[in-house]
Amino acid sequence: KIRGIHRVGEVGLHAVCDEDVAPEMDERYTGKYRDGISGQVLRDDLVDEARQKELRYFCDKGVWVKRPKNEARQRTGKGPISVRWIDVNTGDDLNPRYRSRLVARQLKAHDKSGASFFAPTPQLDALRTVLSLAATAVGDRCPCYDPRPRQRTQISLMYISRPYSNATLDPGDLTYVQLPEEDKDCESKCGRLVRHMYGTRAAADGWQEEYSTFLVETLKFAQGTASPCVFRHSTRQMVMTVHGDDFTALLAGKIEPLVEVLFAGKRIIAFTIFG
Repeated sequence: KIRGIHRVGEVGLHAVCDEDVAPEMDERYTGKYRDGISGQVLRDDLVDEARQKELRYFCDKGVWVKRPKNEARQRTGKGPISVRWIDVNTGDDLNPRYRSRLVARQLKAHDKSGASFFAPTPQLDALRTVLSLAATAVGDRCPCYDPRPRQRTQISLMYISRPYSNATLDPGDLTYVQLPEEDKDCESKCGRLVRHMYGTRAAADGWQEEYSTFLVETLKFAQGTASPCVFRHSTRQMVMTVHGDDFTALLAGKIEPLVEVLFAGKRIIAFTIFG
């Protein structure tokens, strides 16, 4: 007997042994949950665990405060924004890694305020500039390629986990969202956002304003004129470009001090260094 597993984007089948249980024969796969990208049936228990983890994060981070449902209509003239879950398995069948994200459905077509939100993204030339400065001597700036000195030239790649939830809303911004059915108060209450949430129109703009204000006012970076996503620190000889939640920085010295300078004790909650 021969059978296998087909994975999206790959050619052929991955062999499995007869001891493996097919999803349709496993009681943990009821078909209630599916991968938001591939459509693959997901395990119920792992999805429930991932969703509870996301809700705990929302509570710990203070993304919203619970308010009576009728407050949304009284203060904004409309009901709270609906939400939905997007569940994905970023691992594979043998090593599952489930991630559930709660997303608001604030559709632009339903917005009658006329407000416009813009979040800039850097051109490819911004990344090319960082790489060029790492390989080129400019004025008194001479890259150090010897791996032994502490002040050697390095490029740091950082990723911010759940970036939008690190940005706070303006005090006068009243945005209400429904609570998911996994929350015990979903029938009687809604959530008034304190921090931005995926799916809201102002989320990307709010995150861009959050990190750029912190870099310029607190850390004394100079923001680019041609591109607001490029930053330079003259005394530390650092150049950085930001694309959403990805930070690419050129620095002289160890990577750890960069992390301490940028994010230690601040509102950014998590990041991963790749190099």
